[in-house]
Amino acid sequence: GAITASKSHSGKDTGADFIAGTTSKIEVSWSKSDWPLQNECVSALTDPNLGVLVLGNIRCGSGIIDSSFIERVVTAPRSLMQSSKRRGDGYVRDGDFVVLATANNGRFSPDLANRSCPVHLEQRGDINARQSPIGDPRHEYLPAHRDEILAELCGMVENWKKAGCPLDENVRHPMRDWARTVGGILKANGFEGFLENWSLQRNANDAVREALGIIALASPPDTWLRVDAITKTAEVEGVIGRLMDRTHRDADRSVQREMGVVLTAHQDETLVAETDEGVRTF
Repeated sequence: GAITASKSHSGKDTGADFIAGTTSKIEVSWSKSDWPLQNECVSALTDPNLGVLVLGNIRCGSGIIDSSFIERVVTAPRSLMQSSKRRGDGYVRDGDFVVLATANNGRFSPDLANRSCPVHLEQRGDINARQSPIGDPRHEYLPAHRDEILAELCGMVENWKKAGCPLDENVRHPMRDWARTVGGILKANGFEGFLENWSLQRNANDAVREALGIIALASPPDTWLRVDAITKTAEVEGVIGRLMDRTHRDADRSVQREMGVVLTAHQDETLVAETDEGVRTF
């Protein structure tokens, strides 16, 4: 679960608490370096009852959010958990837990974006000037109604089972079995359009795809362009750093070669970008 927001106090932690429900959860600190993050996660996951691991409030100043450790554990049925602070050969943990990441205006690596269900919260106005009709959503309403919410969710699953456990064959997501199952549960309860805006939100969360969408917006339509022209547009728009690391940016020829590699990797893909006039598809 990639929970992002336009600014602080938009409800990221409230969303994480709602998703966890009555399942045991713990929050660990984010680190740009993989080993400190892995050490904290490996220590937390020694608890066999832990069901939700939260990577808390990742600072957007960290740059692109990526972690080879998280990429592995969110998809592997079983993972070897090793830490530089533990003795021995580590331990094996089943993939029976959910990882949530919260960040303000976060941008995820393509590998993490493809493995995530994005949830974006857009806060308008001053949250401190607002009166909530349900009180404090996180600390008052949610604890008081947690059992009712859980009962509603269980009821939705029971309705789905009575309907024959249908799958949503139209939903699109790389994690196909999960998406079709959840989409089917929602459809059986009258909720249509699960993940309809996934492509748009994936672009917003995926640093590379967002950068390519920005380049597409700034380029002339229906025109073949040479790589050097596309590279110049990327530099003008300030997105070249999202498309390649510094080792490829020492010389113009190196930049153009790497840009060619990036573009080839995304050949025949559809990009979605949001503008002041609406959503554009390229």
